[in-house]
Amino acid sequence: MSKTPRQRLSRVGSVAARVIALIVLLVLLAAMASLLRALQPSGGPLTGALPTPGAGGFGATTTVAYALGSPSAEGGGLVAIELPSGQVLGRFADIRRQGGALAFAPDGQRAYLLDGPYLHELELPSLRRLGGAELSDAVTPMGHARVLAVSPDGREVYVQAVRYLDHQRQAPDRMSSQPDSEDSLAVYDVARGAFTRRIPLTAGACGLSEIHVRPDGRLVVLCPFISQVRLVDPRLGRQIGTTEDAVGSMSALTTDGRRLLVVDRGGSMQEIDLDRQTVARRVQLAPAGGGCAPCVPYQLLHLSADGTRLFLRAAPGRPDLLSTGHGSVVWVINTTTLQRIAEVPLPAAPAFDAAPLPDGRSLLASNTNTQAANERGSWLIEVPSGRELARWPGGLVAIEVRSLPASVAGPQPAAPLAPLAEPATATPRTAPRLGRIAFLRTGDVWVKDLPDGQERQLTRDGLNAQPRWSASREWLAFTRASPAGADTSGESRRELWVVGADAGGAHRLDSGPIGQVRWSPVADRLAIGTPNGAVVTDADGSNRHDLPSADFGAWSPDGAWLAYTRIDLLAPGTGGDPPQRRASLWVVRADGSEARKLLDAGAPSDQGFLVADWSPDAQYVLYWTDPGFSASLLADGTELMAVPVAGGQPVQVVDKTLVYRDGFQWSADGSRLVVVEGGLRMAWENKAIAVTTIGGSLRRMSDPARADVHPAWSPDGRWIAYSSGPAAPGVGGGDDARRALAQRRIWVMQADGSAKRQLTNTDQRDEWPRWSADGSHIVFVRLADERAQLWLMRTDGADARLVVDDLTNAATSTTQPPLWFGFYGSTDWSRLFDWMD
Repeated sequence: MSKTPRQRLSRVGSVAARVIALIVLLVLLAAMASLLRALQPSGGPLTGALPTPGAGGFGATTTVAYALGSPSAEGGGLVAIELPSGQVLGRFADIRRQGGALAFAPDGQRAYLLDGPYLHELELPSLRRLGGAELSDAVTPMGHARVLAVSPDGREVYVQAVRYLDHQRQAPDRMSSQPDSEDSLAVYDVARGAFTRRIPLTAGACGLSEIHVRPDGRLVVLCPFISQVRLVDPRLGRQIGTTEDAVGSMSALTTDGRRLLVVDRGGSMQEIDLDRQTVARRVQLAPAGGGCAPCVPYQLLHLSADGTRLFLRAAPGRPDLLSTGHGSVVWVINTTTLQRIAEVPLPAAPAFDAAPLPDGRSLLASNTNTQAANERGSWLIEVPSGRELARWPGGLVAIEVRSLPASVAGPQPAAPLAPLAEPATATPRTAPRLGRIAFLRTGDVWVKDLPDGQERQLTRDGLNAQPRWSASREWLAFTRASPAGADTSGESRRELWVVGADAGGAHRLDSGPIGQVRWSPVADRLAIGTPNGAVVTDADGSNRHDLPSADFGAWSPDGAWLAYTRIDLLAPGTGGDPPQRRASLWVVRADGSEARKLLDAGAPSDQGFLVADWSPDAQYVLYWTDPGFSASLLADGTELMAVPVAGGQPVQVVDKTLVYRDGFQWSADGSRLVVVEGGLRMAWENKAIAVTTIGGSLRRMSDPARADVHPAWSPDGRWIAYSSGPAAPGVGGGDDARRALAQRRIWVMQADGSAKRQLTNTDQRDEWPRWSADGSHIVFVRLADERAQLWLMRTDGADARLVVDDLTNAATSTTQPPLWFGFYGSTDWSRLFDWMD
């Protein structure tokens, strides 16, 4: 295999006590009367508390149900009800539209209510409004779909937004046509209290989608109108994968985030393998020959807290009862086998919604789908017997049941509501987490949560390099110097190892020697370059596929394909002449199937190819040309090209650039490429930041008197951070080069090259800036003499702080250049750390 340029959570007994008990009973009766008035269709505000069910109650609890009240035109408000006591802990009455959707922050302290175009940020369990924003093109889910979700760190909220088009599209599951649309995810920044960006979705109307968040932060979007499941990476700001033939409009994400269970109205369930982006299983839940169509009404699906059971309301009774919901049951599904393990009968009245309590041993069910007032009500029902444990008047819609965080000390009164037209002041928040750094110190792998977490050492042999986070952030891959010793160049033979970021337990995946190592962007799978070709394997070493003759280059954005080059030897070199070779560029599915040649340099070839990347829309593969297969020529820069994956002629992206992966970066929306333009191997000369597109013109934005490197887009695509120092033309190395490099500082400029601003101003060399996912901070490398450090600062340069005091590679080569020099001023800092944010 050819080497790449740079490898890289007292009993009542007294008379007095009996008198007190009688008074309490009278109070509760009064509260019941008040509640009956409150939950009538007039939509009056909910006051008082639901009566405590049964004599003696059920004891202390920390379980809270959140639900919308009567869905009348006047609204009914959102209520928080303690279970099983039925005490009202909070209310939010300013519901302006019929229906809504609710999403919860991971810490259980806040919820987000989408009410038509209004997103409300609410404190839990009081439901006091903390803030919010308006989104004109938000969808109206009517309580039937989860069209919003919260990121795992609680810093962003994702809301489905739709712009309707003129023509119609047939919805497969809903048996009707609907207006076609352009869909996107609007991103609400919690810290700023505003919608700050959009994540576009690919063409094809989603319909009323369901949004789920995987543990790694990626989003799973069910699009029922076109039977798709779409995988979206908010950090990249784009869609990265699609699973077809996912028929259904209701879904639940398993707790590990690896499977999506999709249910259609006929009672069919599909299991979507999100890592492999395929329909893994299809199961018919409805009884054979039952004749129920639909068997499953529109609803929110619910999992037990441990994720082992799915609760699904069904109506397998007589067809004449289906429209009213009489005869409804709740099926309990084992999420591993996908088989029904229980059927819970619901009360005689139709049940609009049903949600399990966290332990899965009881359900809260409610009926509003009837004109008969005596059938209205909400029930606490035992699982699986269906025995009624408690009943209250009034219907509840879109029920969600959660455990109250331990930090909330009992019921809290509802606070006055902030009017929508007035700015709301949010309660103080703790400083946001800024992800996790994996780094090397004296050749060992360490991890640290930013900004102030404790450092933790994962290895203790001093032989390691290139730490890399997996897609789920649960694994770290790294290379380790082999006990077999060095190769002929003096460079240690490298093995590939993987360790659990929290659980530890390092294990070897490949004994080497190895070349490039790349994680899939969507799954915990690795592609590894070896002398015999590429190897694709899961993090635990299972599911291994060999790709012979493949010099691995890059994963496609959806993780389904690999781009690679191959060089076939036609004849060995003789008499001082180089060998004859044939170079080609290919794509192949990650399982080794469907290999497809995109480029062939002819036989014999006078140049080779080096894969750089894919375009974010997966329409192009980017590559560098390798003139004459000469490392010396390549070191002075070459073309960056793009070839269509569907076939066609390649187009030039940049005329001359160095062959470094940190020399270019796509904007989050995938529309623009920032690149270091300019030839010559010296990083202190002829280096400029430029922005371009595939097939578009190049806009050079650097001062000719400076050498600018390491560009990085801000998450919103408005700014570019980079490292800049004075150019030193004609300098080949030595002290003059070292002095020029020592003057590198971190700068930012707008995407059009305007508003340039220097952020760091010390006497030390600063480079390799990288933005936090929320755009609030920048991490960069600072080099003082031969000591490399990691620093963190705000994006205006304020509050700079040291976060890692020493980045030190393993001393595994007898010919390593000084750290300041690297390769003519270019140092591959990715060999020393990886930032997960």
